[in-house]
Amino acid sequence: MKCLTASVLLSCILCSALHTRVGDAQNTLNRNDQHTSHIVLLGSTRSDGTRDFRCGGSYLGRNMVVAGAHCVTGKNQPSLDTVRFGSGTNNVMHFRITNHTLHYRYKPQFEYHNMAIYYLDGRPDVVGAGRIKPACILKPHMKKGTVDMVGDSSNGRGLSLTTTPLDVVSSEKCHEYYNPIPKLRFGVLLCCFCAMNSDTAECSNMHSSPLQLVINRNGKSVPFLIGHKSIGKACGVKSPAVFTRYGSYYEWLETITNLPLEATDCHLRYHKYGDYYLVYPIYGVPARQGEFAHMAAIGWRLPNGSISFDCGGSLISPRHVLTAAHCALNDDGAAPQVVRLGVIDITAGLYDPQNKFAQEYRIESIKRHPQHEFRSEYHDIALVTLDRTVTLNSAVTPACLWTGARVPVRRLEAAGFGQTSYGGERTPVLLKVQLSPVEIAACRRFYPAGRRRREGLIDQQMCAMDERMDTCHGDSGGPLQIKLMSNNRLIPFVVGITSFGRFCGTATPAVYTRVSSYYNWLQTETGLSYDARACAARHLNVREIEEAMIANRIGDQMFIEPEKSYMDLETVAKHRVYLGYSTTGGRIQWNCGGVLINENYVLTVAHCDRFVFNKTPDFVKVGDLDIFKDHPHSQVIKIERFIKHPDYRDDGTIDNDIALIKLQTNVRLSMVDHWNEKFGTMIATTPMCSV
Repeated sequence: MKCLTASVLLSCILCSALHTRVGDAQNTLNRNDQHTSHIVLLGSTRSDGTRDFRCGGSYLGRNMVVAGAHCVTGKNQPSLDTVRFGSGTNNVMHFRITNHTLHYRYKPQFEYHNMAIYYLDGRPDVVGAGRIKPACILKPHMKKGTVDMVGDSSNGRGLSLTTTPLDVVSSEKCHEYYNPIPKLRFGVLLCCFCAMNSDTAECSNMHSSPLQLVINRNGKSVPFLIGHKSIGKACGVKSPAVFTRYGSYYEWLETITNLPLEATDCHLRYHKYGDYYLVYPIYGVPARQGEFAHMAAIGWRLPNGSISFDCGGSLISPRHVLTAAHCALNDDGAAPQVVRLGVIDITAGLYDPQNKFAQEYRIESIKRHPQHEFRSEYHDIALVTLDRTVTLNSAVTPACLWTGARVPVRRLEAAGFGQTSYGGERTPVLLKVQLSPVEIAACRRFYPAGRRRREGLIDQQMCAMDERMDTCHGDSGGPLQIKLMSNNRLIPFVVGITSFGRFCGTATPAVYTRVSSYYNWLQTETGLSYDARACAARHLNVREIEEAMIANRIGDQMFIEPEKSYMDLETVAKHRVYLGYSTTGGRIQWNCGGVLINENYVLTVAHCDRFVFNKTPDFVKVGDLDIFKDHPHSQVIKIERFIKHPDYRDDGTIDNDIALIKLQTNVRLSMVDHWNEKFGTMIATTPMCSV
């Protein structure tokens, strides 16, 4: 259950944003276009060229629209081929549907998982710049209040939209109306959202009509999507309509669309910057508070008393900030004096309420790498020592360092307060971009040997790029990083330091200092071990929380449900296993985890060897997620061999940290579920496939 504080606070926030309900039918309103620019109609083109629209939907970003899966699978219906924007306005636009993705658990005979993403042949935010803005998604589950349903009011002709206020009906009350019916055989308690307006019959009856809540964020009215209509009539009847609730499919939507849908700063991405939901031309996305808790802004005090923050950095200990060596002096030969931490809006003053997590420190010293020379672009790494120890919290936490020679991921993140175009203005808010590593040999074609690079690019440097996203002037010293999960917390590992590049935003790789090449120097200077496991264990209680565990966010508040890390147990538990270490008392201590990949092999990490009691694990437990006691249906099987990757080194690096476990006897695979009381879910035993 969510705590009482979370429920009360959520109610207060939502109630302050709700529309005043007007009871009679005359008050069904046509709202301001800015609240409905994301609303679309999906339809088919007749042989005479006219269009028939039968479903509503919502624009999420790029070329993607979300709507009901039943819009595709309706019986005796022509194929959907068109999406209309701007119904009822002078700015009507049509896009062709090129493809669609149904939710993987959707079945046409039921209303559960009634979700689909539709792909268009163009980008409405580009073609209709300034007129079309994607909507945000409301993740928390509203229990009461008033919401708006928006849909076609012209019998499928797409001539106008009608916005109708509906009363939220609690899931428990709604369950009484729909328990059971053939299309909702398990009722509506877990899946859905219910709402109705019995006082008017004047509302859209179109399938998949979006349901939304307009919330005021930072002075802007922003539409937050709740879901779309799946079954029932919402108006003029005594029973509520059932809506597919988007908050229940938040992770699926983010995975399928690869769009940043986080509700707390969606209004920044989609609305603060006017016409676009990304900051062009570098396509940066505003970071949320705590997402880059190690991010440092390095500043120079100006004669007028203000501070010019011209470099970035990464907090890597409570007294040290990692940055680029060329940030040790500015163009006037002056050294920086100030480091500011915990900020995502660099233009707000230190004591501005928007910067309530801000901390500012005087720079005690800057130590450049001993091999760095200002006339050269090599060894561009430096360590800033602060005048005192920082105060650690969820917005200010040191990062770890990537110590491996290789980076085994295809996408990296960079962040900074730099320019948003070559020669352009600085961003007022912290922006993040995603980049892909570029092989040093390929990158050398862009950066041949020259006056400042006598040897061309060297092994202590690395490159990264994206066709659109990029770092820019003013981002120097900032992090290039990856995040790994430990104990449901996200640990940032700094892989590179922004060093130099060509014109930003031109699909040219930028050059970064490779942090792993300076691992020993940094350990000596800070006096800390950056062994990956040791570092990940430090400050764990204030690390960024893995998104799956967050019940909801309200402003900077997060409400955690630890059991949410097991949300998809009906899938995960079938292949999740525990490794056991026998104790002197005959008891088995379950610590490390693994993945069952066939009847007699488990995939795990190499460091699970000697992880507990300095010994190799002896047993594997399958079909049970309880580490304190064994379920009667669980299988405990003795390990025959623990096979570590031949190149794995037990020295704290993450490289090649993978192992296979061969079992003495085969696992009994089962498609029959059993009930796990601890986690309240059904568990079977099946192996997992790899990609």
